[in-house]
Amino acid sequence: MTERLRKIESLFHAALELDEASRAAFLDNACGGEVDLRREVDSLLSYSKLSENFIETPALAIIAKELASKQRQELARCRDDARRKKKT
Repeated sequence: MTERLRKIESLFHAALELDEASRAAFLDNACGGEVDLRREVDSLLSYSKLSENFIETPALAIIAKELASKQRQELARCRDDARRKKKT
């Protein structure tokens, strides 16, 4: 890894540790006017923010919820069928 990439990575991780309000001042100071460096770190931070909630609910939880819903529907149908048979 080049020195530049190490610096970008280091600044990115350091900025992630700060609240969003403090990041700009930190990066202004840390990048020291290096526009390209700041742009790289800002880009990584924006992608990091986008990916935070990428998969908010795990797929297994969604599938389990769907299966439970189908089972409830099937159970309700069976109860309705049983009630109809009792009436006849």
